[in-house]
Amino acid sequence: MKTHKNPIRKYLRKTSFWRDNGLIFRELKHFRWLVAIALICTIIGASLEGITVGFIASFVQGLTNPNEPPIQSGIQWFDVWFLATKAPTTERIYRLAALILLLVWLHSVFLYLGRFYSGLSALKLVGRIRKLLFEQLQSLSLSFYSKSRSGELINTITTEGNQLIQACDAAGTVIAKGITVFAYIVAMFCLSWQLSIAAVMMFVLLSAGLSNLVKWLREASFAVPKANGHLASVSVETIDGIRTVQASVTQDFERKRFYGATDAVTQAKKKVLSLSELLKPLAEGVASTILIVIVTASFMMLVQGGELRSSSLLAFMFVLFRMMPLVSLVNSSVGKFNGYQGALNNIQQLLRRDDKVYLENGTIAFTGLTESIDFISVYFGYEENEYVLRNICLSIPKGQTTALVGASGAGKTTLAELIPRFYDPIQGWILIDGVDLRGFEIDSLRRKMAIVSQETFIFNTSVS
Repeated sequence: MKTHKNPIRKYLRKTSFWRDNGLIFRELKHFRWLVAIALICTIIGASLEGITVGFIASFVQGLTNPNEPPIQSGIQWFDVWFLATKAPTTERIYRLAALILLLVWLHSVFLYLGRFYSGLSALKLVGRIRKLLFEQLQSLSLSFYSKSRSGELINTITTEGNQLIQACDAAGTVIAKGITVFAYIVAMFCLSWQLSIAAVMMFVLLSAGLSNLVKWLREASFAVPKANGHLASVSVETIDGIRTVQASVTQDFERKRFYGATDAVTQAKKKVLSLSELLKPLAEGVASTILIVIVTASFMMLVQGGELRSSSLLAFMFVLFRMMPLVSLVNSSVGKFNGYQGALNNIQQLLRRDDKVYLENGTIAFTGLTESIDFISVYFGYEENEYVLRNICLSIPKGQTTALVGASGAGKTTLAELIPRFYDPIQGWILIDGVDLRGFEIDSLRRKMAIVSQETFIFNTSVS
């Protein structure tokens, strides 16, 4: 089995669609039963809607041409018990009406279940991804935070997470309505294969024509999370530094920063909005044109030629009228899904592990200092080839009070932060009782240290 699956899996993973959405597919496997229930309910609901169309065709014929032979499927037991072909016209209409109502309500029930479980899957997916983001932020070295803006990180966890829910909703709409469209197409082929081929070809051309618009929408979406992140960063910096802002009377400067960030978000979303909102009316306009052309041509060529019953044409028109908004909705949902690719890409970039620095945990449990802390030829810098500390050699014996004195920016705080392994030296060693600091378990090391931060931060929670 593996030899058959691996080539397909490898091929799928090389596609741009997998690269863009691989995170969603990987994480959905944790909720595979919810996804399966959602798909099953959606397929059943769509199938019931397609079956209903067939009964409506027979129902319309009984109302418009009661003297004509009833529409038959060719399956005798189905025709007798469901289409009521052997029953009188009045009884057939009553039975079909009751059956159509039953199917409509069953379709509504399964439609609700499909939407509920797909929405629940999206909520659980986003919850899991947010936990992955949190674990990623917990495990990263502080060097990552020195290069990142807190507002952008908060934006990724909150705003982009909410947009991921909307992306999942758009994907669910594409799947649900796509299956319904397929059921309608099957019903259309049962009514008239000639008209169905013409309709399908035109709708395929419509989707192909809109693909360029969808591509432009996807490209425009990448600017939105960047603008959102910048706005969040400016907001956080302004709130955290409000004392400094007011003390230095720089409100006008901060106002310009905030207004500029707000306008950038507006412009980024404006471009996405102009493209996404164009999809639906454009699709509806083209689809309406297709409908008029098909109905007119079918009446002139098939109905007048005796190849198609007027009742079948009415049923076909009913299907087309029902399918038109669905095709439009599918196209617009595809556009919306691509409009959220920027948010998804932002999340995937934060979850990447190959471009980030992690502190490798040691294996030795730290029980306490017995002799000394020694710095041996230590080099460290926040940026590559820009050293803050150069060739530091220092020994701090146990029980001795050591003060680090120097000008602002000389590296005093940086030197102190190397001891609890907030960072690792680029070169050299830090030894505790002769053991390399990197050999100790990080948590056991920090639990034995008392650290007083230069900044006061109050967590909004209870100590208990």
